[in-house]
Amino acid sequence: MKKISLLLVFILMLTLTSCSKIKTTNDSKEFCEYIYDISRGEIKRGAVIDLRDLETDYANGHIHGALSYNYKNQSEEHFITWITGLKSTDTQVLLIDSGNNEHQVIMNYLEKAGYKKILAYSLGYNNLKETSEFKQKVEVKTGTDDCGC
Repeated sequence: MKKISLLLVFILMLTLTSCSKIKTTNDSKEFCEYIYDISRGEIKRGAVIDLRDLETDYANGHIHGALSYNYKNQSEEHFITWITGLKSTDTQVLLIDSGNNEHQVIMNYLEKAGYKKILAYSLGYNNLKETSEFKQKVEVKTGTDDCGC
């Protein structure tokens, strides 16, 4: 009986970890494919969050539809309240930052809040926008009208 219980716990743990897809990538093709799928409605519950400064970086150019969140001036509690008010925890979240690993903090916040599908691009927005995948598949906007803030 004890062996069966341990086996069931092991299977449950495998099931729970396989449901989570939390990772960082430097693969621009993979990241741009997800952005493209969100923009076309292929991923019904998807969000791109831009962690760069709203007034300088985001306003000068960002992924169309990306939400802006400058986490540096806010707390974990503020971020979780903000994101859960906008997007349910079954949302696939893509994170883009300046390339200085700002996404790591937000990935932890999202995971604590119950998000299980998180992909962060580790090389930053400026690197991503220079790739051929970005130029072919991603629509860019300027200004702050669509920031979601």
